[in-house]
Amino acid sequence: CFGLTDYFRQLGFADTEQAAQFFAWLLCWHDTGKFARSFQQLYLHPQLKVPEGARKNYEKISHSTLGYWLWHHYLSEYEEL
Repeated sequence: CFGLTDYFRQLGFADTEQAAQFFAWLLCWHDTGKFARSFQQLYLHPQLKVPEGARKNYEKISHSTLGYWLWHHYLSEYEEL
């Protein structure tokens, strides 16, 4: 599962099928934000009605920019990554 078997074992997943299902679940939740008008607002569908007061405007920092910052400020020091 993308070379993540050892990490899943550390989390307590001995069954690789269960680990793959968990990973797929995480990916689905990760992508949910792309459809939320109050979050990333990457997809707007006219039938997804959200009250105007529920919308939030976030800084115009892209998802990839935040990942790049996280990698270079925190994660790059971990050799196993």
